[in-house]
Amino acid sequence: MTEGTATPESPAWEGQPSYEDLEQRVQRLEDAVAALCDTQALEERLATRVTEHIAKKTQLAPSPPPVAALAPHQTDEDSPYRGGVAQSVFSTMTSPDTFSLLGEMWWDIKSFWSMLRDPLYPMTWLARLIVLLPIAYVLWSTFAGFHNGVLGAIGYVIDLVLLCPFLYFPFKIWGRELRRYREFLAMRRHR
Repeated sequence: MTEGTATPESPAWEGQPSYEDLEQRVQRLEDAVAALCDTQALEERLATRVTEHIAKKTQLAPSPPPVAALAPHQTDEDSPYRGGVAQSVFSTMTSPDTFSLLGEMWWDIKSFWSMLRDPLYPMTWLARLIVLLPIAYVLWSTFAGFHNGVLGAIGYVIDLVLLCPFLYFPFKIWGRELRRYREFLAMRRHR
């Protein structure tokens, strides 16, 4: 058994390459870089593949049966594809953008109630405890407010004026929490 070993070529940096060899290498490098910089062909191939993929997806999607193909006992109103249209109409009707002021307030109340009852939603501690702020102020103003003592009727006005920020902060915090809850619901639906 004789093993034939090829003589290793000497590395390119050990010998003195000729000027023509270096010029050919530089030319090949320039051609390779120019080919990499020209992305038009790559973009066209990618666009073609994407359009073919989308065309295949749309061909595979089931289309609703024609009305004549329905069973004799099934009318056009009973069609299973009718529900999609009705569902899209009702979803736009329940959008808060289409509500009046009272409708939007009712939608906020319903959302707040469902937020409180949702076991999967992690409500912040600030939103849970902020209800204590107006309750504490109402208790304080009832037992030791400005209306007790010398101020009399003006004290009631001062109590009401001071109650406003104590009500405003909880409403702002609960509004932020409702936005977080709606984003949470949207994320949960898309999973």
